[in-house]
Amino acid sequence: MAQFVNAKEDLVKEAIDGLLACSGGALTRLDGYPHIKVVYRSTGLPV
Repeated sequence: MAQFVNAKEDLVKEAIDGLLACSGGALTRLDGYPHIKVVYRSTGLPV
């Protein structure tokens, strides 16, 4: 089985980075990154 992950330790960090890159600015991360892994909407309006 082929693996697409470079390192297990970086899996969550890379997934969050990819999600934020694809969100078009609608999502942002909470301060404290990379230790605190929280993503939230940038605006208070529904998406």
